[in-house]
Amino acid sequence: MVDNYSPEELAYLASSFAIALTKGMDAESVRVMCNFFVNVVGTLNLILAQKELLKKRCAPPKPPHKPCDSKDSSHEPRREQK
Repeated sequence: MVDNYSPEELAYLASSFAIALTKGMDAESVRVMCNFFVNVVGTLNLILAQKELLKKRCAPPKPPHKPCDSKDSSHEPRREQK
């Protein structure tokens, strides 16, 4: 869909959209819209990163190692039994 537009056309479309959307809004309402679209962009970036990982068929990162628990002796070397 966006492949049909040049970078200049996309910039013009974005500016026109923002102007039309905020027409008649006070400053606080415009600030709310800014925060809304910042969150939309963040989610779009997350989706993009996930799609790129899936495209590369990369495994997701392993969860961090859990800290050793004093009750858990699995991290200590085994002692010989007498």
